[in-house]
Amino acid sequence: VNPNDFSLKMTVEPFSAKEAAMIAKEGYAEGDLSWIEVASKDFEIEADDIFKIPISITIPKTEKRTHFMFVVKVTLGGYDVPVSSYGRIYVITKDGKKDSKESSPPDGTP
Repeated sequence: VNPNDFSLKMTVEPFSAKEAAMIAKEGYAEGDLSWIEVASKDFEIEADDIFKIPISITIPKTEKRTHFMFVVKVTLGGYDVPVSSYGRIYVITKDGKKDSKESSPPDGTP
């Protein structure tokens, strides 16, 4: 979100939670940085605009039923002093089946 009356240049990149001094909440592990992809690392947000950062995360099927935390670093461009912020992305993987909903017995009883 850019609430300013001027555009902002930004860079977004996956980042190590350890290097960012961020700890995942209980039950989550840090995701492998190679699983996260940012379609456009450098972008510009126009004045008074909202921009969705194009991020995709591909988790191997061997990691089913696992909880992960990923960290991204966003840096504002065009400043003499670097201005950065870190954000967390929490991911819960499914069980790997086509339909992950809990099934009921065939007779319909819960």
